[in-house]
Amino acid sequence: MDATTAAPHPATPVVNHLTLDLGAITDRAATRVRLALYPRVFARSILLSDAASPPTGAATSLAILLPSSCLASAGQRIDARFGLGTAGGTRISGPVSASCSRRAPTLSMRCAGASCNGVYPMVVTTITNETVVTRFTTFITVMQGVPTTTISVAPVVVLDARANPTTAALGPAAALTDVAADAPSVATTAIPSPVLVNVAASAGAAGLPSALRRISHLAGDEVLRSTYVPIDAESLRREGLGGEVTAQFAAGRSVLEAAGLLATKRSIPVTDDLPVVPSIAGYTGSNLRHLIVGSSAVSTDPSFGSAPGQPFTLTAHNGTSVTAAVADPEVSTFLAQSTNPQLSANQLLGALAFGYFEFPGLPDRRGFVLVLRPQTTPASFAATVLEGLRSSPILHAVTLTSFFATVPVGGNGAPPTRTLSSTSGVPLTPTLAATLRHARSSVTSVSTMLRADPSIAISLNRQLLAVEDASSGPGIPEAQLGVLNHRLSTITSAVTVPAEGVTLTSRSGSVPITLQSTSPLPLTVLVHLSSQRLRFPSGDLLTVIVRQPTTTLRVSVVADTTGDLPITVTLTSPDGRLQLGHNFVTAQITAFSLVGIVLTGLAGAVLAWWWFTTWRRRAKDKARRG
Repeated sequence: MDATTAAPHPATPVVNHLTLDLGAITDRAATRVRLALYPRVFARSILLSDAASPPTGAATSLAILLPSSCLASAGQRIDARFGLGTAGGTRISGPVSASCSRRAPTLSMRCAGASCNGVYPMVVTTITNETVVTRFTTFITVMQGVPTTTISVAPVVVLDARANPTTAALGPAAALTDVAADAPSVATTAIPSPVLVNVAASAGAAGLPSALRRISHLAGDEVLRSTYVPIDAESLRREGLGGEVTAQFAAGRSVLEAAGLLATKRSIPVTDDLPVVPSIAGYTGSNLRHLIVGSSAVSTDPSFGSAPGQPFTLTAHNGTSVTAAVADPEVSTFLAQSTNPQLSANQLLGALAFGYFEFPGLPDRRGFVLVLRPQTTPASFAATVLEGLRSSPILHAVTLTSFFATVPVGGNGAPPTRTLSSTSGVPLTPTLAATLRHARSSVTSVSTMLRADPSIAISLNRQLLAVEDASSGPGIPEAQLGVLNHRLSTITSAVTVPAEGVTLTSRSGSVPITLQSTSPLPLTVLVHLSSQRLRFPSGDLLTVIVRQPTTTLRVSVVADTTGDLPITVTLTSPDGRLQLGHNFVTAQITAFSLVGIVLTGLAGAVLAWWWFTTWRRRAKDKARRG
C-alpha cells in the first residue's frame, strides 16, 4: 500500500494529502481503513522511532474506522485531503465519497490556533476481515499563521557513476533528472558526472542529456560542473601528477559543453558516499570554495542539534579553506527502513519540518542538503520530496549555491570550524603513480599522432582520466590501465618500416622508403633519417601522415663514396618522445667518380705509351742486328 502525505500549502495553511493504493488488496469490500492521530512530536528521536515503528500508546483522537469505499477514490487509489476545521476546536477532516452514509473522518487535535502547530504522527491501518494487512506511520504537519522564518533545503541530484559506467546506468539517471526538470518551481541543483554524460553521448541516448538541458535552462535551477570522475586531488599532486587535476576539470567542462548544458563555472564536490573524504589541500588552484561531506567524515556531527545543517569551515594542512556542509543522512535512513519510496519521502518531509518546530526561536537561517542519487533514490521518492518542498510554507527549496550564500557559517551557535575524521583519501601507491605518469606521457605522445582524427585522442585522454576515480575499488585502476595500454599499443605498433635495399647508379638520387600501417586510422609519424656516408639535402626529418596500408617516400640522398651504404630509419611520434620502431634501408652505390675516370684514363695512356715505345725500341734493335 502506497502512502503519500505532503507538507501544508502556503495558500491553505494546513492541507495534507493521503493517497492509499489498494491494488494489492483483493477483498476491498471487506477492507476498512483506520486513521489514528497521535500527539505531536517533541523530540527528533521520537519522530525517528515513530517512523520506524508505529506508536502503540494512546492516540490523541479516537481511532476512525471507515470502509475503504467511503473515502473518495479513483480506481485503486484513495485520495484524501485533510484540512483544518474550526468547529469545536481544531480538527483535521478528510472527505468521503458521496455514496458513503458516514460523516467525514475527523481527527481532533485537542488544541486551538497556533498552539497546534507542529508535526503529528498519523498511523494508517488497513484491516481486511478483522486481520491487519498494513500499518504504517506518516506525518501531518500543522502550521497556522505565518512562520517567522523558513528552513532552506537544497535538493541536489548527483548523477555520479562508478568505474566503467555502462548504458544500464542511464535509465535511472534520466528518470531522476526528469523528476527535477518536471518541478520548475522547486529550486534544484544537478551535478552530472561527465563520464556518465559521455556514455550517453556515445550510446546516442538522448534522455539524460535532454533532461539535464531542461534543468540548465530553468531560471531557478543550476547545473554545476565537476571533475571527469571523483578524484583524490592531493594524492595526485603529491605524486607529481598535479596536471591531472587540471585535466579532470577541463575534460568535465568539455563534456558538459558538448552536451549543450549551461553549467556554471562553480564546482562543489559531493563526497558523502566516499569511504574517505579526499583532502581539500589538493584542490589548491582549482577555485574550490564549497564541499559536501558525509556525516561520518567529520569529527563531530551537530547537524541535528540546535543548528541542523549549519555550514562550517574546513581548513587543510596547507592553509586551504572551504565552506562545507553535511549531507542529510536521514535521506538514506528513511529509504532503508521502508520499501515504499513515497512513504519514506513523506517521513523525511516530516523530519525536515520538525527542524523548524524543534527550535523555533533561532535567529539565523537553518538548512539541510538532500543528496539524491539514481543508484539509491527512486524517482517516486524524489518526486514526492520536491512536491512537498513546493507546497510547504516552512521548507524553502534553494540551489546549493544559494544554500551556501544564505545559510551562515557558525549560525545559531553551531561550531564555525570542524575537522575531517581523516585528512586524505587512499594514497596512490608508488607503482600506480609511476604507471599513471607513463600512461600520461604515452597518451600525450600518441595524441600527436592522431591530429587527423582528434576524437580518438580525446577518447584516450578520458579513458586515462577514468582510471583516477577515487571511488574505484582495489585492482580496478590497474585493470583499466591494462585496457588503456593495450589500446595504445595497437596504435604505436601500427606503423612499421621494412628492411629494404636499393641500387643507385649515381652518387646522387632518391631512395624509396616504405611505411606500412595496420591501422584504419590516419596516423601522423615523424621519420628520422641518419647515415654516416649519405647526406640528405631535403633534411633528415620528415613528418608523414600514413593513410594507406603502404606509403612510399622518395628521399633525396648524396653519397660520399660507393658501396653498400646503410640508412637508419627511425619512427617516432611527432613530438619525438615516443619511439615507434626503426629499421635499415641499404643504398648500393655503383657509379664511378669523374676524377677516378680521368686518372684511370691517364694511367692507361701512360701504360700504352710505355708499351709502344718499348716495342719500337726492341724493333729497331732487332733490325740493327739483322
